[in-house]
Amino acid sequence: MQQCPSCQYELTMKEQVEAADSCPSCGVVYEEFLRERAEAMERKKRRLEEQGLKQIRKASPSHVVVTDFDIPFWSLIQFLVKLALAAIPAGLILIVIFWGFTSFISLL
Repeated sequence: MQQCPSCQYELTMKEQVEAADSCPSCGVVYEEFLRERAEAMERKKRRLEEQGLKQIRKASPSHVVVTDFDIPFWSLIQFLVKLALAAIPAGLILIVIFWGFTSFISLL
């Protein structure tokens, strides 16, 4: 469901079709609101840069709960094939490192 970026109102499917560019609850025009918010953030960023200050992120970590994800089947297959092919050289490198380590230990 689409949500209004201004008032957080969740639009129904019918409202999304009828009023695709504005919120039926608060009347804000999405494109204008998002543009104004981006401009305000840019002004704030420039002001902070001019003052020589940096924004400090919260010290406490953000907690995220993933409830669902949707990956197209062929994209998942492509990713898994790439992962399997990348594991071959990684395994060979680990074998060479282990062989070198055991050879060094056997010389002692």
